[in-house]
Formats: sequence, C-alpha cells, structure tokens
Amino acid sequence: MVIKGVGPDAPIVTNEHGGRQSAVPYAFHLFDPQAIIATAEVMAYGATKHSPDNWRKITVEEHLNHMIGHAYAALAGDTQDDHLGHMAARAHMALAVDLENRRKGAEGTSTKPDDKYCETCYFNFCLIDEASCDLCEAGSKWKQAQKKK
Repeated sequence: MVIKGVGPDAPIVTNEHGGRQSAVPYAFHLFDPQAIIATAEVMAYGATKHSPDNWRKITVEEHLNHMIGHAYAALAGDTQDDHLGHMAARAHMALAVDLENRRKGAEGTSTKPDDKYCETCYFNFCLIDEASCDLCEAGSKWKQAQKKK
C-alpha cells in the first residue's frame, strides 16, 4: 500500500521562518482532540465488550445502519448513551471496512470481468479516465481484476 504525499518524493515547502520540510496533504490538526478522544472511548468500550477487532467482521451496511440508529437517537434527545461518539466510531468502522474491502477486491477477485484497479492504492473504480487514479491521483497503471470462479 502507498499513502499519497508521505513518501520521499513529497514536495518541499518552506515555512515563514525559513524552515524546509515535506509538504503534508492532510489536515490532521483540524480534527478536534476531544471528539477523537470521545470516539476512541467508544472504540475501547467496544473492544472490551466484543473484542478489539470484532468490528472488522461487520459489513459496511451494518455499520451504517447502527450509525443511523445512533443519529436518530441523538436527534430524539435520548441520553442513555454517547450517540454522537457511537456515530463517529461507526462511521470510522464503515470507512475502514470499505477501504479494506476495496483493497482486498483489487488484490483478489471480482465478479465483473471488466473491473480494474489502481496498482498504487488498489482503488477499484475510475470515474474520469484510466490515465490517473481518482483516489491517489497517481499516474497509475490499472490492472485487471481476476474473475471469480
């Protein structure tokens, strides 16, 4: 796997003091620390109750359904649980499971004979053209997924 923008070829930027460093294409500093802590608290509770990686065995659809349930509970004013924390945790889980499914699907097999995937980041859906990946923006070679038997 290749994470865009964190490799040795990342562009160099100079700050207001003349310090040079690699440019970072991510805005981690914009995440609210208290919200991250609240989400991690929900994850710790789930790890204790179910097992640390149990959430990886649950489908994206099931995660989204639970997330929406917590959204409606929060909107209804229910206070028996940290519904917003659970929503954030379920959104994270759904995204992580989806990204893993994309990676595995790209490396593994497909039901569609014309499915292709980016060999840089394993993204398996091209919206624009096959010259560059819509996810990692690499000038990528698209590979053919193997057809399921």
